[in-house]
Amino acid sequence: MSHKQAAMLLIVACLLFFLPSALHAQATNGIISGTVTDPSGAVVPDASVQVKNVSTGVTRTVTTNGQGRYRVPDLLVGEYEAQVTKTGFQSIVQRAIPLTVGSERVVDFSLSIGQVQTVVTVEAQLSQVDTTTSALTSLVEQRQIANLPLNGRNYTSLIAMAPGVQQTAPGFPSGFYGRGNDFSFSGSRPEGQAYLLDNTNVQDFWNHGPGSAVLGTTLGVEAIAELSVQTQTYSAQFGGAGASINAVTKSGTNQVHGSLFEYLRNSALDARAFYDPAKLPGFRRNQFGGSVGGPIKRDKAFFFFNYEGLRNRQGLTSVAFVAGRQCAHRQCSRGGAHHPEPADAATARLLSCADLADAGAGRRRHRTAWHRGDAKRR
Repeated sequence: MSHKQAAMLLIVACLLFFLPSALHAQATNGIISGTVTDPSGAVVPDASVQVKNVSTGVTRTVTTNGQGRYRVPDLLVGEYEAQVTKTGFQSIVQRAIPLTVGSERVVDFSLSIGQVQTVVTVEAQLSQVDTTTSALTSLVEQRQIANLPLNGRNYTSLIAMAPGVQQTAPGFPSGFYGRGNDFSFSGSRPEGQAYLLDNTNVQDFWNHGPGSAVLGTTLGVEAIAELSVQTQTYSAQFGGAGASINAVTKSGTNQVHGSLFEYLRNSALDARAFYDPAKLPGFRRNQFGGSVGGPIKRDKAFFFFNYEGLRNRQGLTSVAFVAGRQCAHRQCSRGGAHHPEPADAATARLLSCADLADAGAGRRRHRTAWHRGDAKRR
C-alpha cells in the first residue's frame, strides 16, 4: 500500500469517527432560537445576537436572517443570557434562560428606537410548554438528582418518575444477561429503548439497559447533570423502540467546585430477611467517591473529573430441602402412597452419609455465601 493510499484511508477513518457525533449533537445539546422585531412589529434583519453561558462565560454570536430569525445550535445545558444589538436601536438583554438536555428555547426580542449604548435588561419570560416539538418529555433536573433518595445511587432509577413507566425485574438475572432493572414504557416490551449518555449509546448487549452485568447498577450519578425521558412522538435522531433516555454529564465552570461522599450499609442497620437465621449473615456495603471541576483557561476550556467506587460484601441465606431417612429405603410419598422398596446399595450408602431429617419432610439448611463486587467509573 502506497503512502497516498494510507493517508486516504486515515482521512476516511477520521471522517467516519467524527461524523456521527456531528450529525446527532442536538440529542445532547440544546438550541436557542427566536425572532427580532422593531416597535411596529416588522422584522429586523442583520441584527447581532450574542448568547452567553453564565457558568462558563462561553459566548456564541449569530446574525438574524432576512426574516429576522436567528438560531444558535449545539449549546451545552445550563443557564444563558442573550443580547441583541442593532444600529439605531437600544440593546436589549434577556437573562435567566434555562436550557435543558435536547431542548429548544424560543426567545423573541422587540427592539426600541434609541442609542446602541443604552442597554435594556429584562428577565426572560419563557413558555413552560415547548412549542417547537410534539414530543412528550419528562425532565429530571440536577436538584432532583441530588436530593431524591437513590438506593445504590443508580441514576436509571429516576426513569420511573416519568408517567407511564413500569419498572420490572430482569427476566434472566445473571452475570451474562445482566442484573439491572428493566423498564416498560406505556405497556411496551421492557427492551430496546435508547440509553444515551453524552450522545453515546450505553445499552448493554441484550438491549436491556446500561446496568452492570455483575452488580445490576449504574455508577456515576454524581457526574449526571440532567436526565430526560422521551416516550411519545419524539424525533428519530434519538432512536430507541418507543422511548429514549437522554442523560448528560456535568461540565467544569469558571469556579472550582467539587464533592466528596461516603455511603454505608451493613447488617447492623438492615432488617432481618424472612429466611435469615437468628444471627444475621454478614453484610457491608461501602459506596464512596468524589468529583472536581474547574477552569483550564477562563471562559475557554474546562475540566471535570468524577470517581465512584463500590465495595459490597454480602452474605446470602439460601434454603435447601434434603431427603429424609425414609427416602433411604424408598418410602417417600409418591401419588399419596408410600412405597417401602429398598434402595440399591449405592444410593443407600450415599444417603446414610448425610445428616438426614425425619419422616421425609426434610429440613431447611441455611448457607451463607459471600459475594464481593467492585465497580468504578471515571
